[in-house]
Amino acid sequence: MRGQGISLPINSHILIAISGGPDSTALAHILVNYGRRIIDKDRLSLLHINHNWRESAYEDEKFVKNLAKNWNVECLVHRLSPPSEKTSLEQQAREARKKIFLECAELKNARIFTAHHANDLAETILWRLMTGSFETHGLGIGFEHGVEIRPLLSFKKSVLENYLKEVHQSFQIDETNFCDRFLRSKIRSKIMPPLLEVFPKAIDRLAELGLKAQKKIKTEDLTADPMDEILEKASTFRWKRSHFQNISHTFEKSRQQKSWNGEIHLPDGWKLVREKKNLFEKKD
Repeated sequence: MRGQGISLPINSHILIAISGGPDSTALAHILVNYGRRIIDKDRLSLLHINHNWRESAYEDEKFVKNLAKNWNVECLVHRLSPPSEKTSLEQQAREARKKIFLECAELKNARIFTAHHANDLAETILWRLMTGSFETHGLGIGFEHGVEIRPLLSFKKSVLENYLKEVHQSFQIDETNFCDRFLRSKIRSKIMPPLLEVFPKAIDRLAELGLKAQKKIKTEDLTADPMDEILEKASTFRWKRSHFQNISHTFEKSRQQKSWNGEIHLPDGWKLVREKKNLFEKKD
């Protein structure tokens, strides 16, 4: 059985990124209580990041710890220092999350499940359209990105909230979601409501557009330029001009022959291997 390119059941550990809000609480509740076909419960853990930028942050942390205790699952908590005002709070939070996700995924040999949903995907596509970045980031939020998996992208937020009501599960409220200081909050509060009045199916259509585009690229993988993925996943690798020359030559040849065995031998004893883990490995 497979789910949008992910083999099921999942054999690695799963870390559920949970803030305590309705979306991530719904995801955690579903996986812990009904995820037996996906993964064994003893390989599930909650991962909470306390960004420490609002007074209620420790209430959220306490809430998540209690959930883990009640569900009898492991809970990993990371507390961050108060954010600096010099750069965007959203950017700081995003960079901190990504770093922690990578560290925890490596530590536990895990995949990170996050609760991004159809509303998030629709808002992101609108964001990209309005900022002129649709050509490069038009697909919005990917189902799978690095160590992260977003299994709820086809579900609207209202569905998750209704689910929590049905199972009588409480959750926390993050007041920053309603603060116009952040661009995404402005899109959510000022653009989406009037848009939905005119086009009630706007979220469905935008999310469907993003998901279809992702599936199309997945099925036409060879025609997509792999260089972007390489640069993204191997940003810490010490590149040399000869590496780029070898890679470019191989990809150009693969386009002409419409085939590639997924392996490129590079100078200085390095080998580039196309697989989900360990992009680079040193030859013996």
